Amino acid sequence: KESYVELRKNYENKPENDKRALPFVNAYIKKAKKEKNFEKIYQGYQDAAFYSSDKALKLKYADSCVISRQWAYK
Repeated sequence: KESYVELRKNYENKPENDKRALPFVNAYIKKAKKEKNFEKIYQGYQDAAFYSSDKALKLKYADSCVISRQWAYK
């Protein structure tokens, strides 16, 4: 399995709204959820919002950022 750093290297230099990053972002989020790593879940959703070109999805991912951040500090 790839580390978080390795997963992010697949997409971190792509421009905003570049949906080609999303399969890698989704793998990052899936790994973080499996490990219950709320800081990484937050980072994943933040990245998803950045790379999604769909405004409705950006909002959904931003909402998920807020929720995951709240869980991180419980």
